[in-house]
Amino acid sequence: MDTHPDSPEFKQRFLGTYGINSAIEPTLTAQDRPLYTSIQPHLESQPELAIELAKKGITETSSPAFDFLIGSLYYTLQRYPEASEYLLGALKKFPDFRRAHRNLALLYVQEAQYPDAIRHLLRVVELGGGDGQSYSLLGYAYLMQEKYQSALSAYQMARIFLPDSRDVRKGEAQCLLVTQAHGPAIALFDELLMESPTEQALWLFQANAYLAQEQLQDAIANLEIAHTIAEPTAASLSLLGDLYLQHEVLAQALKNYQQAIQADPMMRPQQALKPLRHLIQRSHYAPAAAYLASLDQYLKSDLSPQHLRAKDVLQAQLLIESEQVDAGLSRLDAVLAADPLDGDALLLRARVELDRADYAAAQFYFERVAFIPKFQVEGLIGLARTAVAQERYQVAIQHLQKSQGLQKRADVASYMQSIERVLAAQSQP
Repeated sequence: MDTHPDSPEFKQRFLGTYGINSAIEPTLTAQDRPLYTSIQPHLESQPELAIELAKKGITETSSPAFDFLIGSLYYTLQRYPEASEYLLGALKKFPDFRRAHRNLALLYVQEAQYPDAIRHLLRVVELGGGDGQSYSLLGYAYLMQEKYQSALSAYQMARIFLPDSRDVRKGEAQCLLVTQAHGPAIALFDELLMESPTEQALWLFQANAYLAQEQLQDAIANLEIAHTIAEPTAASLSLLGDLYLQHEVLAQALKNYQQAIQADPMMRPQQALKPLRHLIQRSHYAPAAAYLASLDQYLKSDLSPQHLRAKDVLQAQLLIESEQVDAGLSRLDAVLAADPLDGDALLLRARVELDRADYAAAQFYFERVAFIPKFQVEGLIGLARTAVAQERYQVAIQHLQKSQGLQKRADVASYMQSIERVLAAQSQP
């Protein structure tokens, strides 16, 4: 059963709330009843007429029931400012008017005023109205406020009253996911998917839970199914590409990366460049070149000078790895002419010089890298490698010690131990 205020089930229940519960709410006097009785036939068929008739009974001392009735009718007509005015008027006359609190909460949910909705829903609960609908809306309002633990508690209370409600179970599953209760979230998504296997969002949510549990194959399967149900987003295509890349399924990784660019030509440049960087880092140069071609063809978002330089550095690396070293270096030099402190360009230039055994040039570029805070550690490690290539082991140790002082790394510690063993061997007679 759907619990959202827009659902047919909810609207049907809502229409049954115009009556007065005299045990807990303001009563109608004998003088009020004739007017109230005359209004009732028009509540569903002619709500505007019902409103006009009810307004005749409104005075400062009249029953709050009329204010509540008018406010609720305005709510059904989606005239929310008027609805709020009359519902607040009912509460001014009768502060514990539970259904007025409830209907105001509904109005605030519709208007995305979630803190106000929460305040009135909590008052409904305090006044003994803690039913499935109230707890479900409370969970939804907390969820929209990103108060996930509170939302989870509210949804779990709602399930006591509405154990079969899909809205409630979906809300609870989302909260379980965000609060890192991944196992229970996966189980609840399984239950929901058995009932609605063509609901794409459920497959995507469960894929995120699988990712958190490092069940990557299951996440891939979920994403593939989700993409057959409805048009995939660029974000889910990129994620699927990343997962295939982790499993070294390069053709599928490239396919999804290319489709992501086509799905969102205005993708943020940083996001668009990420697959290119990952492919190059893993030495998959042919797929990287193919992705770069797609990037040039489909990406329409404007690249800032910084992003253009980042792209040029990656393209330069591709050229260098494809044995087009001079062309790659020329592109790097153009980047450094525009920004002499581009750390990625300097680092790549230094590594090329080190590979070519031009130690003076390598040291020059690594020293420039080491003066850039973000790249200081890599610059120091590069200086150490340059010193090792020249058999200047003590100098290399000094650079690595300084590097470890900035950021401890296991691979650097192991490298230092290897160099220290060489030094120890050299000191033996």
